[in-house]
Amino acid sequence: MSHTTINEPLIILVLAAVIFVSMLGRGLAGRIGIPAMVASLLIGIGINVGYSFAGGLPESLLVIVDILAKLGVVTLLFEAGMHTNVQKLVQQLRRVVTTWTGNVVVAGGLGYAAAHYLLGFALVPSIVIGVALTATSVGVSVAVWEERHLEDTKSGRLFLGIAGLDDISAVVLMAILFDVAPILRGTAQGALGPMIVERLLLTLAKLGGFGALCLMFSRYVEHRLRAALQRLESPAASLLSVIAISIIIAACAGLLGFSVAIGAFFAGLAFSSDPEAVRERIAFDVIYDLFVPFFFIGIGLSIDLSVALEAFVPGLVLLFVAVVGKLIANAGGALPYSTATGAAAIGVSMVPRAEITMVVMQKARSLGDWAAPQSAYAAMALVSLVTVVTAPLVLRHILGRLNSASDE
Repeated sequence: MSHTTINEPLIILVLAAVIFVSMLGRGLAGRIGIPAMVASLLIGIGINVGYSFAGGLPESLLVIVDILAKLGVVTLLFEAGMHTNVQKLVQQLRRVVTTWTGNVVVAGGLGYAAAHYLLGFALVPSIVIGVALTATSVGVSVAVWEERHLEDTKSGRLFLGIAGLDDISAVVLMAILFDVAPILRGTAQGALGPMIVERLLLTLAKLGGFGALCLMFSRYVEHRLRAALQRLESPAASLLSVIAISIIIAACAGLLGFSVAIGAFFAGLAFSSDPEAVRERIAFDVIYDLFVPFFFIGIGLSIDLSVALEAFVPGLVLLFVAVVGKLIANAGGALPYSTATGAAAIGVSMVPRAEITMVVMQKARSLGDWAAPQSAYAAMALVSLVTVVTAPLVLRHILGRLNSASDE
C-alpha cells in the first residue's frame, strides 16, 4: 500500500501563518473601512502568486484548505440565515415584494444577457452568472446603515426587507439552478421543456417541505431544546451543540439533493427568531472568524492566474452590469415608498456582491468548465472585490445626506 509523503510540519506552519495573517488582515481592513472578505481574498491571491513562482501549490495544502473552505461556506450561510429577520420581512412583505421582483428580474436578466450575448459564454455559465448577480452581500451595507444609526428609518427597514428576501431567493434560485443544470447542459435525454418543469416542481416541493420542517423546528422545538442544553451544558458547550444541530440540518438538506450550504442557510433561519441565539453571536464570531476567511482565501487560491488578464475585460463588463442592474431595479423600485435620497441609498446598498454570489460561482466551478469557465469565475471574483470596496464608500456619502427625521 503506497502512501503520499506529506511534510506535516510545513503544512502546519503554512496553515498557522495563513490564520495569523488572515486575522491581522481582517483587523487592518476594519481600520481602513473595507470589508474583511477583501483582505482574505487578497491573501489567497497573494499565496497563489507566491507559490506560482515555486512551481505550484502542494496538493496536500489544497486539500486541507478546501475542507476548511467548505466549513467556511456552512458557517457563512448559517450566519446569513440568522441575519434574516423573517418576522420583520413578513410585516412589510407587500412593499418589499414589488421592489424585490424587479431586483431579481433586472439584475439577473442583465447579467445573463451580458454574459451570453456580449461576452459569448454558453447557456449554463450565463445562467449561473445571472443567478449569482441576483444576490446581495447584505452584511457589507448593513454595517454602514448601523454606523449612521439609520437602520430603523423607513428606508432602512425597506432595505433590510428587500435584502432579506433577496438572500432567500438567491439560495432558492441556486438550488433550482444546480438541479436543472445537467438537463440544460444536454446530458439528460428526453423533451427538455417537460423535464425542466418536472425538476423545477420537484425542487420547489422539496424546498417547501424542508422549509416547513425548519419553520416547525424553529417555532416548536428550538427554544425548548436550547433551554435544555443550557441547563445541562456550559455556554460554550451549548453553542457547540447548536452548531452541531445546524450541521445536522445542513446535512439533511444534502441528503435531499441540495447543497449543504443551502441547508446551513435554512438552519440559520431556524435559529434567527431566538433572541438568545442572536445574543450568542458574539461567541459564534470566534468560529466565524476562523473558518469564513478560508472560503475567500480558497477563492483566491483557485483562480487560474494564467487567465486572470483574460478575465479582466469580462470582469469590467459584468461589473458595469452588476452596478447598473441593482441601481435601476432597487432605487427605481423603492422610489414610491421612500424619499429620493432614501431610494438612492437602497439602490447602492444592494450593489455589493460577496458571500452568496461567490458560493454560486464556487459550486458551479466545482461542476466543471461547462458550468463556470475559469474566465467567468475570475471575472466574478473581480466584481465581488470591486463592489464590496466601493459601494460602502458611496453609501456613507449618501446616508450622510439622509435626514432620519423626514424618513420615519
